[in-house]
Amino acid sequence: GSNIGFASQLCLLVDALDMSFEAQFLEDFVSVEKSSTDALKSSMVIPPPTVVDRVLKELFQEGVKLPDLGKAENKNSRIIKGAPLGSLFTEFCLNVLWIGNCNIRAIALLWIEFVREVRWCWEESQPLPRMPDSGSIDLSTCLINQKLQMLAICIDKKQQASEEFLDCISSADTASAHMEEDDQFTVESSNVWQPVDNSDNNCESSSTRSNLHDHERSPPKIEAKDVSSSAGPKSSDVVRRGSAGEVGSVMLLKSRQSLHAPYTQEALLMTEDMHEERLRAVHALGDSFNFSAQLEKEVLYSDMSAFKAANPDAVFEDFIRWHSPGDWESDEPKEVGSSSGLPSVGPKVAWPPRGRLSQRMSEHGNMWRKIWNDAPSLPVSEQKPLLDPNREGEKILHYLETIRPHQLLEQMVCTSFRAAADTINQTNYGRLKPMETRMDQLYLTMASTLRRLQANLVSAGSETIEDLRRLIVIFGRVEKLMTVAASLHRKFLQAPSLAETIFIDYYKFHSKKMGTSRTGEDDEMEFDMKLQLRSHERQVISNMFTPPSANQSWRKVLSMGNLLNGHEPTVREVMFSKRDRSSGNHYAARTPRDYREEEIETYRIPQEQTASTVNNRPSLV
Repeated sequence: GSNIGFASQLCLLVDALDMSFEAQFLEDFVSVEKSSTDALKSSMVIPPPTVVDRVLKELFQEGVKLPDLGKAENKNSRIIKGAPLGSLFTEFCLNVLWIGNCNIRAIALLWIEFVREVRWCWEESQPLPRMPDSGSIDLSTCLINQKLQMLAICIDKKQQASEEFLDCISSADTASAHMEEDDQFTVESSNVWQPVDNSDNNCESSSTRSNLHDHERSPPKIEAKDVSSSAGPKSSDVVRRGSAGEVGSVMLLKSRQSLHAPYTQEALLMTEDMHEERLRAVHALGDSFNFSAQLEKEVLYSDMSAFKAANPDAVFEDFIRWHSPGDWESDEPKEVGSSSGLPSVGPKVAWPPRGRLSQRMSEHGNMWRKIWNDAPSLPVSEQKPLLDPNREGEKILHYLETIRPHQLLEQMVCTSFRAAADTINQTNYGRLKPMETRMDQLYLTMASTLRRLQANLVSAGSETIEDLRRLIVIFGRVEKLMTVAASLHRKFLQAPSLAETIFIDYYKFHSKKMGTSRTGEDDEMEFDMKLQLRSHERQVISNMFTPPSANQSWRKVLSMGNLLNGHEPTVREVMFSKRDRSSGNHYAARTPRDYREEEIETYRIPQEQTASTVNNRPSLV
């Protein structure tokens, strides 16, 4: 018969992928009026609202974190560009596999409701379950998972900003109440406190502390010095702001003071499509160096402003020495240089440091120098954050709401294959060596087949669809092997060597069946292997065939309907026989066979009608 497993459901998902090219929008599959084919209207039913609600409640459970697989994950799992096991999009794909017959209409409906739930989390500033809300974007995953991860980070920053705003209002109201009490004892109006101005200051200080905590990219922890040090005769009276500490013994070029590393904002978060968009823009223009600087203008502008605030007497060359040491050609001896690539000043080295900018930094009209001239002196705590969570969050939701059906199904197929393989790989099968090798081969085969899906090179009825169906056949065989391996491991926990020997024998048989064995061998194979068992293995085998108990031995008898003992049969058929001639009774002469077959009439009464005919004492056959 047909087995229900990952392979059978993945086959249905591939069929949905093949049909996803028939419409431009997911809503067209849900709406019956817009459905172009009769198959969408008849066989492809959508799940009822109760099922949809149950799936959404399971997906969006509060407080569920992304599990850390660690060593349990296969080493080849990440080469498949899908979402990791346990993430929000992976759980959506696994639920879709088992909803109805996994048709395109059911998938479209569940995705629309899924995106509505994601938008609710965004508008209510509720954290996305099963998604990390910090760190960098994992570009090795599918694009939908990258978007959901970035949305989770935007929700976290949006929630922090909202909490800071409420704290500002609360502190301003508290300060206003205190000042109103002080006004009762104040006579001169010029001494009255202005609540509006101070509330703004309080909000600014609160935002400053938060930005310093959330939006800074901290260098190695060095004791920071907020006031400029008098390292030489030319000491600056300007206060350093946003300094993370000195960079070794490196000195500024125009001022005999130590170079300080500033606190800078976090690197700009970008998903894969954002990176590709920037690369296309760079290739489209001739001057790639200046244009790349234009693309990174916001980041450079922020870093230069923070560097100026931490080093008030710095020049453009000092920033290049710290930010891009490769563009500073130093004339200092190599043994004097520090490990960071910046020239250090020792007691026997003359000041200022000797060197020059590289050719590209010295060119006329260099974009970096223009940005340096325009950048003000501002520490990171006073800068505008590089990441605008409100703008990026709305862009992500627009992508999820307007994604094309085939783009959604392509990412779902990749994620479902990876999740199915990761799930069966977590099965406890005793780590049998042939099974481990087979799983590694499966991951490599999947990565090779799914590569065209990752590059968006699939069309309706293409050869890739047939390759996916062949991949499903391979997956189904590996799934059956895993079932056998797990079953043997459970049955022979006390005899692992016996389980391994039996599995290897079955694996060889299975390899012959798949045509992967050496040519020239007989295709037929029987399990005629004889094993010599040890004493403890004999006991394990004997425990598998325990004799039946007294109750078990009587079950078969009782199930046939022992009416004398008061047990009702599971199935009962009563047959009545009627003979018109008296010669058919027990005491009469034997009736010839030809006549007897014509005279006997047989009636069958269903089980529910037998109770009314018991008193007639029929003959029970």
